[in-house]
Amino acid sequence: MNTILATSFSEEKGLSRFCIINALKEIDQKGISMHSFLMWKDGSLITEGYYAPIRQTDLHRMFSVTKSFVSIAIGLLQEEGRLSINDPIVKFFPEYVPDPKLAHPWLRQMTIRNMLSMRSCHATTTYDKFSSKTDWVESFFTVPPTHKPGTVFHYDTSSTHTLCALVEKLTGMKLLDYLRSKVLDEIGFSKEAYCLTDGFGVSMGGSGLMATSRDFMLFALLILNNGKLNGKQYISADYIKEATSFQTATCVTGPVPSESQGYGLQFWIGEHSSIVCYGMGGQLVILLPEYNTAIVTTADTQGYQGGNQVIYDAIFRHILPELEKKKAPWTPTGKEKLAFEQFMSKLAMRPLNHNKSASEAWNNKFENVNDINTSFSTNFRPIMSSFKGTYVIKKASDAAKTLDKNIINETIWDEISFEMSESMAPSCTGKVSLKCHVFSSIMDSTVDSPVTFEFGFGALKEGTLNMTTHMGNRADEPVPVSMRYAASAEWLSENMLYIRVHLLDTSVGSIHIQAAFGESDVTIFLRKQEETLFGEFSGHLYGTRQ
Repeated sequence: MNTILATSFSEEKGLSRFCIINALKEIDQKGISMHSFLMWKDGSLITEGYYAPIRQTDLHRMFSVTKSFVSIAIGLLQEEGRLSINDPIVKFFPEYVPDPKLAHPWLRQMTIRNMLSMRSCHATTTYDKFSSKTDWVESFFTVPPTHKPGTVFHYDTSSTHTLCALVEKLTGMKLLDYLRSKVLDEIGFSKEAYCLTDGFGVSMGGSGLMATSRDFMLFALLILNNGKLNGKQYISADYIKEATSFQTATCVTGPVPSESQGYGLQFWIGEHSSIVCYGMGGQLVILLPEYNTAIVTTADTQGYQGGNQVIYDAIFRHILPELEKKKAPWTPTGKEKLAFEQFMSKLAMRPLNHNKSASEAWNNKFENVNDINTSFSTNFRPIMSSFKGTYVIKKASDAAKTLDKNIINETIWDEISFEMSESMAPSCTGKVSLKCHVFSSIMDSTVDSPVTFEFGFGALKEGTLNMTTHMGNRADEPVPVSMRYAASAEWLSENMLYIRVHLLDTSVGSIHIQAAFGESDVTIFLRKQEETLFGEFSGHLYGTRQ
């Protein structure tokens, strides 16, 4: 066990456990799909919970939290004298800018500091994240600039990716390997952690870090303690303070209040004097220096407008007021300790369950899980039986097109079959299988790609998704993937089945399948909430019973 993450109870740090419980209940009742919640205060990890089937040892995609790691790497290189954050970026990439005098003046003027503070000369990310053939770093120097650098805030992931490339160029090491050699290995960062790469082998410094929630808490404590842990100063305190201080306003472009307070050097300035490492989908590292407190969350809020703010609000509504009271520590009773441990151990991602309200599902989850399923399966057992079977998908020439016509590599689902158990809850399960062919215009070949999702009614069912998929709507070629998932289903009406598939791997997101059954046909609506993959799960299908 990592001594930096020694555990204790919240009461031993002057904090009632109920503020944590109430915050987590509020997040759940608002429909947020949480994956983990960790809280550290005054030297101890006082809360650590994982939402089944998520486990403590699982590597989780943290998306833009990765950017803060790049900032620390840049700070370390500055300490080593290999660069200054006031250096112009073109100085380091002559392969893309052979003669700076001929480059656009705004590109020439842009410094590493401008890029760290998201005040580059680009209004948006320059590379095509759907393409493996485009050099992401080169695009940063070749796409025409839109404005003078060092002026206004625009969230530009290509800036961070280019800074990551700079780290790897100067050190001859991958981003994570360099950080391991300087600090991460010594503080107990997991050996299994890694960073995804672009098509040219550069670590995805803007979004690619795969690590455990505990790893991110260790990083949080490094920042909270101004670069010092276990009595050793790993990173300059001056750089940490500069990186986590207000550098530029974000009020014009910040999507939610907690991301409209300002920005440092790859760190967000949050509400209530917080410092935040923000990652898409609810991956958050929230630091409250005034209270010597750090919170880490992992989640999937994609497709939920304002979902991240729900997490912020629950923390600030329930936990912050308790922190502000600054109560003296006290010792909880054995019964109180056991009750909290049981609460945290029973955290689970909520399955679809149309017959129960959010609050009812939550409460039942900690009393009698089987009760959740009983009325559900009894009510719909006859319908489940009647819609089993195989449905042949009509081609675009015969009926409505199956997918977005803009997809280059045309994917046509040929048939879809539904299997649903006749058994009573809680063992009531189902399976949906889609058969298709994938044609690649680039490879000029066809690949068979059957896909199967197993799901539970009122319960999540885990599985592994194996398929060949598109890299978004502008794919270079089909990509084979093997990805862990958890899926559940509910009947929205007597003939409307809804299946939600949670992706739990390098892709954090979800796939949604809505099936409207007729007497002898089915209409399918597919929607994916995921960054780059699974473009074929978008659009409408129509099939007739075989």
